[in-house]
Amino acid sequence: MRFIYIVLFVIFYFMFKGILSNYFPYNNFLSSVETFNNLSENIFLDNHSKYGEYQIKKLTKYSETFNPILLTDYKFSETYKLGYELSKFIPMEIEESNGMYGNLKKLKEIGNSYQMAFCTENDYYKSLDEKIFTKDEVRFVCSFYRMEFILILNAKYKINNYNELKNIINLKSSGEKSKYLNFGILNNNNSSYYDGQNILNLLGFDKNTKGINILDNYPTMRHLIDSFDRDELDMIYLTTTSKNPYLINYIKTNFINIIGTDGINDDLIKTKFHYVFKENINIGKYNRIVEDNTDLFARSNSNNDKGKKTNINSYSTRLILVAKRDLPEEYILKLLRNIYGNIPELKKKMNDYFINERNNTLIKLFDAHEMSFARKNISYHAGARTFYEEIKFITYDESANRTYHSNINSKLLSQIENSEELMSINSV
Repeated sequence: MRFIYIVLFVIFYFMFKGILSNYFPYNNFLSSVETFNNLSENIFLDNHSKYGEYQIKKLTKYSETFNPILLTDYKFSETYKLGYELSKFIPMEIEESNGMYGNLKKLKEIGNSYQMAFCTENDYYKSLDEKIFTKDEVRFVCSFYRMEFILILNAKYKINNYNELKNIINLKSSGEKSKYLNFGILNNNNSSYYDGQNILNLLGFDKNTKGINILDNYPTMRHLIDSFDRDELDMIYLTTTSKNPYLINYIKTNFINIIGTDGINDDLIKTKFHYVFKENINIGKYNRIVEDNTDLFARSNSNNDKGKKTNINSYSTRLILVAKRDLPEEYILKLLRNIYGNIPELKKKMNDYFINERNNTLIKLFDAHEMSFARKNISYHAGARTFYEEIKFITYDESANRTYHSNINSKLLSQIENSEELMSINSV
C-alpha cells in the first residue's frame, strides 16, 4: 500500500510540474534556472526571447550579385555538408580545405579571396593569441554544434583513462624505441593538432618522452585514419564528431576503444582550454559494439570493466562561423534570417547525414540560443548583431537581465562555472 502512495505522489508531482511549466514557464518554484551575467552595463542577452515568435522570412533574398567564399573542411566532412546546405539559401561558394585552423590563416593571408570560414571556438582564440588577426578584423556570426575531445585507441588497449595510458607508457619507456606507443595527430592546419598538443602537455608528454612516439604531421584525415588502419599507430587524438566519415567507415570492420579526458584534473584542463564545455559522451554512437555494465553491485575497478564504458567524461568546443568585418552587414543579416528560419529542416538534414543504427546525432545542433552566444573577447559581425537585436536575443532593456529558464530548448552554459565565462555580449 505504501508503494502505491509513493507512485501516486510521483505521478501527481510531475503532472503539477508540467502544468506550471506550460502555463507559467518563467516564474514557478519548480523551475531549474541558471544565472546569467552580461558583459556591459547597457547591453543584455534576453534568454527568454523565443525566436519562433518573430516572423523570419525563410527565403530572404540578398539584393546584390555577390558570392562570397566560405571555407569549410575536407570534402564529405560534416562541416562541408553544413556549408553545402547553407549555400542553398543564400549565394555563396563553398570550398573544401585541409584543416579549419588553416581556414583562419587563409582569411588573413590571401587578401580578399575569402570572406567567411568555419572553425572551432578553440581555433579562433588560438588565432587571436597568435595575432593572426584581431577580433575586430574577423568577427563572430553564430555557432552550430559541438565537437568532442576524444582519444581513439587500438581495441587491444582496454583502458579507461589517461592515468592508465601513462602507466603503459612508463612500462614501455625502458624498452626499445621501436616498441614505444605511436600517437598520431593531424598537422598544424587542423583543430585537432592544437587541442591534442595541449592534452599531451597536460600529461607531461612531448617528443622527448620515452615510451611514446608522437607523430604530429598527418596532412589529412584520410592519411591519419589509413595509418591507424594499417596498425602504424596505436592511438590517435581527434577533436571531432560521430559524423566523421572516415571513422564511420573504419568502424564498419574494426573495433576501437575511446577515452575522453578522464585522468586529467578539470582545473588543469581549464588552464589550457578556457572556453570549452564539459560533456558526458555516449561512445556507443561511435563504436560498433560497446558492452555496458549496468550492475550496480559490480566493482568499478574490476579488470572486466576495462575499455567497456559506454559513457566517458570529456570536453567539447563549438563549431563557429566567422566572417571578415568588411563583409556586407546585409549579407550576414539575411544569412542568419535564412538559417534561423529553416532550423528544423537544417537540423534534420545534418542529423540524417551519415546516420547509423547507433543514432550518431550531433551535440547541441542548431540550438537557437547557444548559436547566438558570443563569449568574452569575441565581437559580433555587424549583421549578426543586427539580427540578434531583431529577434530580441540582444536587447538594451535592463529588465532582460534575468535568470535563464531551462524550458527554452537550450542548456546554454550548463557546465560553465567561472563567472567570467558567463559574460555574453561584446561591444563593437
